[in-house]
Amino acid sequence: MKVVATVSSILLVSSVISWLPLVEQLEDFFVNGVKYEDSNSLFIGCPDKYVHREILQKYYGRIAAEDLTWAQIKVFVDAMFSNDYGGISRYKLSFYGNAPVCLFKYYVKIKDPQQGFVFAIICLDFACFVTIAVCYGAIVAKAKKSANRLKGLANKKNKMNNPTRKANAKLQRV
Repeated sequence: MKVVATVSSILLVSSVISWLPLVEQLEDFFVNGVKYEDSNSLFIGCPDKYVHREILQKYYGRIAAEDLTWAQIKVFVDAMFSNDYGGISRYKLSFYGNAPVCLFKYYVKIKDPQQGFVFAIICLDFACFVTIAVCYGAIVAKAKKSANRLKGLANKKNKMNNPTRKANAKLQRV
């Protein structure tokens, strides 16, 4: 029962960790930028929040918020483009979308919003590594102690049975 609980908790924690970057409400922590359609010449490449804020400040004038959320940026950008022509299409460059392969992003830049999340996961990985190393060390120590104890018992048994063994050896020679 203990094993089932341990395995279940490990699977649950792993699932939550891998699912967390996909939660829409947490996009401010995991979205690095937004890629717009190629016909757009205002937002080139994949601008992050800071580039968006600079462009929006120039377009709208003064924006009071120092740090805009992605939801606010979406509203401002949508208002910039007419819906008569279909608006503007975009996709988010999120935590798993930074590389051609959807792997965990261990290497973050200072400006990446998921820096704290990645640091926490690396610390968790390190704690797991240390736990596994300590457990293997304990297994090796216990195995050596057990082997030495068995050697000691075997040596003791051999010393105790030595006279009997010599007597039996004499009887077998006849």
